[in-house]
Amino acid sequence: RKAAEALAEVGHLLSQSLEIELVGQRIVDSVCRLIDTQAATLFRLDQQSGNLVVVAVAGDVGPTFARGELFSPGTGAAGLAVITQQPVTTLDVLADPRITLTPELRGRIEQAKYRSVLAVPLLVQDRVIGALGVGDRGGRVFGPEEIELAQAFADRAALALESARLYEEVRDARDFLQSIAENSADGIMTTDVHG
Repeated sequence: RKAAEALAEVGHLLSQSLEIELVGQRIVDSVCRLIDTQAATLFRLDQQSGNLVVVAVAGDVGPTFARGELFSPGTGAAGLAVITQQPVTTLDVLADPRITLTPELRGRIEQAKYRSVLAVPLLVQDRVIGALGVGDRGGRVFGPEEIELAQAFADRAALALESARLYEEVRDARDFLQSIAENSADGIMTTDVHG
């Protein structure tokens, strides 16, 4: 019931705001609370570079993540979830051979309190646009219900990111057309004055 209420709340917020930071923060806060984890992070995928960009953070991530921070393609559990387009779980992110960590990221995770990680991809029409990751104490097993709940929030996050991206594209196109119209009008006025 709590999960359904939280998902409905996020859906309501989505209908009112295109501010991805606001919606993203609500998503990671809700996931952290409902799955009862120490930390949660929402990433968006930069389509040009392939980097994951931190959108929102909740809980005690230690020195690991900060909003706006970039992670190279394939890095961490979230990077693996993006590559495989599947949920990724690990009992210890530092010891899992499937997970690639840069020396810097490994050092930062060693300072954090979490070791077990669940990461799920954000998908829009079979296209990955980001990931949602949660972390907890070492040895925590994330079960099927928790994976399903994280994926439900990831689906909401994907909708928020895609809506914000589309809105930005429309706004940019409108601004471009408006500048062309203004430049054309200026050219006509200049011609009339000098003509």
